[in-house]
Parts: sequence; C-alpha cells; structure tokens
Amino acid sequence: MDIFGSELNYEARALAGKFFEASHVSYKPFSHISCKTPPILGGNDSDLQNLELTDSLSNLQFCGQIVQQVRHLPEGTKIDRVRIIETAQRRV
Repeated sequence: MDIFGSELNYEARALAGKFFEASHVSYKPFSHISCKTPPILGGNDSDLQNLELTDSLSNLQFCGQIVQQVRHLPEGTKIDRVRIIETAQRRV
C-alpha cells in the first residue's frame, strides 16, 4: 500500500486544495499548512480559518514544544497558557 497515494490521503489533499484556493497563496518548498491553534490545544484541523502556511522547521519546532509540555497531562486537561520558545529560523 502506498502511504503517499491518493487513497489514504484523499481528505488531506482535498483540504489542502480548499486551503490554497481560499487563501490565494501558493505552495512554497519547505512550508507546511499548519494550525493557528493546534488540535492538541483545542483547535480544529479542518477549519480553513484555523489554517496558515508556515515555515516547516518553525512549525515542527512549535509542535514539538507543545507535545513536550503536555505529554504527561491527563486526557481532557484544559490548557490556558502557552509559552513559545523563540528559535532561530532557517530562511528560505
């Protein structure tokens, strides 16, 4: 089974197409469609208003910080303060 094939990624590809069409931005190498408010913090990953195009490295570092900070919290814990550690970004 091809994990990059359209059968498994149909919904994600459809959402990406809607995002690019609605936002009038085009894909850039080394970028991710990311959530302004990540699902782990209560955001909706299928809401076009919650999506933005970001630098891949920054997005992965941000998501990694969140996972590290919440990994041991009990399920259902409400998170009300998020501290973002600024890191050097690679310029594309």
